[in-house]
Amino acid sequence: SGRAMAGAGAGGGMQFRQDDVALVYQGKMLYEAKVVKVDARKGSYFVHYQGWKKRWDEWITPERILELNEENKALQAKVNAESKKSKSGSKSKAKGGAGDEGRGKRRRIDGEAETEDDMESAVKLTMQFALKKQLVDDWEHITQKQELVVLPRTPSAADIMKQYVASKAKRGKPAEQKVVEEVAQGIINYFDRALETLLLFRFERPQYFALKAKMDSGDEPARPMSEVYGPEHLLRLFVKLPSLLALTGLEAAELSILQTRLQDVLKYLVKIAPAEFTPTAYEKAEDEYIEAFRKIK
Repeated sequence: SGRAMAGAGAGGGMQFRQDDVALVYQGKMLYEAKVVKVDARKGSYFVHYQGWKKRWDEWITPERILELNEENKALQAKVNAESKKSKSGSKSKAKGGAGDEGRGKRRRIDGEAETEDDMESAVKLTMQFALKKQLVDDWEHITQKQELVVLPRTPSAADIMKQYVASKAKRGKPAEQKVVEEVAQGIINYFDRALETLLLFRFERPQYFALKAKMDSGDEPARPMSEVYGPEHLLRLFVKLPSLLALTGLEAAELSILQTRLQDVLKYLVKIAPAEFTPTAYEKAEDEYIEAFRKIK
């Protein structure tokens, strides 16, 4: 396979030097990238994808990098065409007609992700058992036991993302740290925008609207929902993120890098799960609340 050839091409030593331009695997596709740094000790390269914003720069292992020559450019054309074909399958290509191609949008020319279904498959997040169990427990607390998360939640979703960024600061380089901060901020932005429409069970909606009314009237300090809701709702966001990212129009390479970043945040959530995901976060809803909810149902 192409991947095996990449491994063979990279060899045991550090084949590439700073400023070399090479081909790099991103998912199943190959993209041109420039080697920005070489870490011989770890055997890895820091690469910048040609034409991409710097925030997508990343450290890669040698099996993902290939020499830029005619043979490998032919391989690039082959694997990218195959990836494109498997993505679009038998779906009609009615979307993204010639008009789009004229503007030089690589996403359209690549034929990448022409439907939302295709795009969603571009980001796959793996949930470990501890997180899957929490999602089930969370559902049971609210829909079966008629409990609510006590708000404001400590730690909040914003607190958790700050802790995640801090956990990375200890060993990260400044450029890497900046990317971590950007990803964390992006997650918080999504959280604040998605909470009302996507992250609440129906049983939680009256609680949310009551809180919002208090904030609007000045009875409660107005603040973003990421500072009110906590890990339970943050984890629910990760279930929704693949379909939300499907609508962003990011290219395959960008989505693949983002997937790695998001998976790392999930790893952190697994680490803090025993301390933060706890039944004491919930309490039984009051009778009046349950009664009022039945009426609006």
